[in-house]
Amino acid sequence: MNCGQNQTLTFLFDADAELLSDMDKKERDERLAAQLSIHRAKTEASQLHIPACDSVSLQLFQDSVYVCRGRSYIIPQMNSSLYYLKTGDTAELVFSLAWASQTFSNVMLTSADRHDYTFRITHRQYGWTVSRYDMKSSDFYDYFSNDYDRYFGIESLERDTLSGVLILADRSTASIHIARVSVSLWDLINGGVMEMTLDSNIPQHNIETLFGRKIETSSEYQFNINITK
Repeated sequence: MNCGQNQTLTFLFDADAELLSDMDKKERDERLAAQLSIHRAKTEASQLHIPACDSVSLQLFQDSVYVCRGRSYIIPQMNSSLYYLKTGDTAELVFSLAWASQTFSNVMLTSADRHDYTFRITHRQYGWTVSRYDMKSSDFYDYFSNDYDRYFGIESLERDTLSGVLILADRSTASIHIARVSVSLWDLINGGVMEMTLDSNIPQHNIETLFGRKIETSSEYQFNINITK
C-alpha cells in the first residue's frame, strides 16, 4: 500500500487454509473425502518418488542397519528418518520382518515400496461426520506427493500388530492431516491391509494435546492426540 511521500505500508498475514481455499473446515473435509475416495495415481508405485539420501549421510543405527536422519515434528520420535541395510558400498531401504518397526517407517514415508497396500480409511470429519473408503497406498501417496511434508512415529508393537502416527503437513497453510495407522506383521511384509483413522484439516493452533505425556520408563511418548472441534 502506497502511503505517499515515498512510503509504503505492508501487511503480513499468517497462512490460513480457510482464506486460501475460500472454504471452511467442514467444506474442506468433505472435499478431501470425496477426492480421496476416487483418486487414482497417474504413475505406477515403482515409479513414485523415493527421498534421496547421500551414502555419506548414513549413520550406523544397529548392526548393518543405517539411518538417514530426517527432520522432526515437535518431538524427535515423530520424524522423516529412513532406514537402510548396507552391504559394502550398496545401501537399500530396509524391508524385513527382523526390522519390522524400521520397515513400517520406510513404508509410510516413501512413495515407492515393494507392495501396493490397501489403506482401509475411517475418515473423521468436522461435525462428527465419518466416511469410510479403501485406497491403494500408491493412490494415497500420489495424492499427497506435492505440497506436503510427511512425518511418522511408531506408537506400539503388540503381539503381531504395529501401530503408528502419520502426519501430513501442508506447506502452504497452517494445517495438518493426522492418520493413525495399524497393520499386522503379515500384512506389512506381504502387502495386505492397513487400518487408517484419518483426522483432516487440523489447524495447528487447534490441537489441545498432540503427543501426550512422556512415558517415564522409556524415551518414547504416548501418541495421544486430542483435537478440539
